[in-house]
Amino acid sequence: MPLNELNHLEVQFLLLNDFRLAVSVEELEAYATMLVEFYAREVLAQRECQSKHGEDTQAMEGVESTQGSSA
Repeated sequence: MPLNELNHLEVQFLLLNDFRLAVSVEELEAYATMLVEFYAREVLAQRECQSKHGEDTQAMEGVESTQGSSA
């Protein structure tokens, strides 16, 4: 995209928004809350996945030790 077209689009965007580019405190706080909640869900999901993987590994080790003792 040519620079002069990009500049034109930028000016049009600013005009359409009455040059209001500030974010209210409430919007910023809401966004921050969403980010924290998303991060918390991701951490929990990772821990559950690791826990499940650990249980699977322990179960496999149990099967292997059972098979090894009966051989």
